[in-house]
Amino acid sequence: MKKHHQLISILLALPFLFFCFQNDALAQKLNPDHFKNIKPRNIGPAGMSGRVTAIDVVLARPDVIYIGAASGGVWRSASGGIDWEPVFDEAPVQSIGSIKINQRNPSEIWVGTGEGNPRNSQNSGEGIYKTIDGGKSWRKVLFVNDSTGCADLVVDPTNPNKLIAALWEYGRKPWTFNSGGPGSGLYVSYDAGETWERRTDKDGLPKGDLGRIGLAIAPSKPNIVYALVEARENALYKSTDGGFKWQKMASADNWDDNVSNRSFYYHELYVDPTNENRKSTASALPIFNKTTPKKPTTSTTPTFLPKTTP
Repeated sequence: MKKHHQLISILLALPFLFFCFQNDALAQKLNPDHFKNIKPRNIGPAGMSGRVTAIDVVLARPDVIYIGAASGGVWRSASGGIDWEPVFDEAPVQSIGSIKINQRNPSEIWVGTGEGNPRNSQNSGEGIYKTIDGGKSWRKVLFVNDSTGCADLVVDPTNPNKLIAALWEYGRKPWTFNSGGPGSGLYVSYDAGETWERRTDKDGLPKGDLGRIGLAIAPSKPNIVYALVEARENALYKSTDGGFKWQKMASADNWDDNVSNRSFYYHELYVDPTNENRKSTASALPIFNKTTPKKPTTSTTPTFLPKTTP
């Protein structure tokens, strides 16, 4: 009986073996000469620079692209992404969280250093850098301390001299981490980043140390600015005067408000280009407009408060 089973197995395998040998015999031979004029080329940052964390495009020349990498500096392409060159290698920090181009003068660019969406690994920043020659030279225009980077940066589309920056003091060690501290805060500049004013609880923001802040300007009404603020009470804040004064609009403590705590990855805000009241967030929960049901189907994540230990 055992020999009978072995014979059956061999007979069943014969068609498969015949197919394999036939295909191998008939397979097209690869001629290496066809590839002798093709050389490998670098098409941009990949493994060495880590993930791309920021991107901006010159709208009048969309082939000109600037990207920032989590640990690989700033790169520029003038060919729509085919060829790339590093433009931030001489800077003392290579972790990038945000990039913004002055669309009226594309040679003027602001770079926020430090990751805005870290996970277990993290690279700290050193504030905001600025170039006025398309990346040939850079200088630091906003600095708080060595543990504080710029997690988010927005520019008024009608006035490129006005910028709003979210600075984030963040640190991770093998045994603990802190999301927030005295270095965190919301800063506004009205002279293209040369000087900055800090907004505080006197302007309507929460008291105490702040953590990650997600920012968004309404393109249709730039005086309306939103901030998703990590604090003792994580909440969504709104400014109707371009960032001077702020008002709490929704709280993560209230489930019906549909506002998330800072999730493990993203804490970003986006506003509909044509409807200043319609917002979305890349975070733990979506922020709905008035027509959306109250109860979302996505799951929530734990709150990460400043100076906590996981």
